[in-house]
Amino acid sequence: MIPLVTLTTDFGTASGYVAEVKGAFFRRLLAGGQGGSPPGCSYPLIDLAHDLPPHDVTAAAWFVASSCFGFPPGTLHVVVIDPGVGTDRPIVWAEIGDQQFLSPDNGLLSLAVARHGLRQARQVPVPGFSSATFHGRDVFAPTAAGLVTGDSSALGSPVDELVSLPWPQPRETPAGLCGEVIHVDHFGNLITNLPASLLPRLQRRVGSTAAARRSAGWWAPTARQRQAALWLWSAHRDFWKSPWSGEGPIDNLPPRQALP
Repeated sequence: MIPLVTLTTDFGTASGYVAEVKGAFFRRLLAGGQGGSPPGCSYPLIDLAHDLPPHDVTAAAWFVASSCFGFPPGTLHVVVIDPGVGTDRPIVWAEIGDQQFLSPDNGLLSLAVARHGLRQARQVPVPGFSSATFHGRDVFAPTAAGLVTGDSSALGSPVDELVSLPWPQPRETPAGLCGEVIHVDHFGNLITNLPASLLPRLQRRVGSTAAARRSAGWWAPTARQRQAALWLWSAHRDFWKSPWSGEGPIDNLPPRQALP
């Protein structure tokens, strides 16, 4: 049994696309399926985010891996960040860890697979009547609703391996440790690909300040912290994040920065 269904897109909320996807989901849900009577419109469809950067598969991969694995086991996550819609890119249903996903096979599940492991996956054929530009409404939504009602007929042949993104890795350079900012959150925190294991080295480099000894106590950087580029422990526990000082526009930050 699927306890919950979530929906994540890059559609925004003002254009009506999310509403069309939800309408298609509940229309199919009310039609019922092999599991008997339909769950009805009270079945939860939870919005996770609809403001992910348009067509940014890497941002979607980070969001999925960081946000979806706190849900109850068996939750189905419908994720539609799909710049290849209408092409021959596949759509897949996948079981990763204890969660289920329905998404394009374009790499957005690759970080989740790396962290939690792929248990099984199956291709989802695109029906001939589907719009070439709106698979979210015509394929993802009815397939998800069918799975909720116990109808897995939309699932096709098994898939052994999913598309993987070339995820950036930290590296040593003559100047020091070179990391990459992979996400800027709502508060302006810069989340990097520097792993938790680097904390002792970073503490030695920035000095033995109270903030360096702690794992993220507050977000009020001092001048010393700004100059030293102090990296703090983030809530999702796999990367470091640094408080943004507010000095200069965030958009002008370089994508890579070596820590001397």
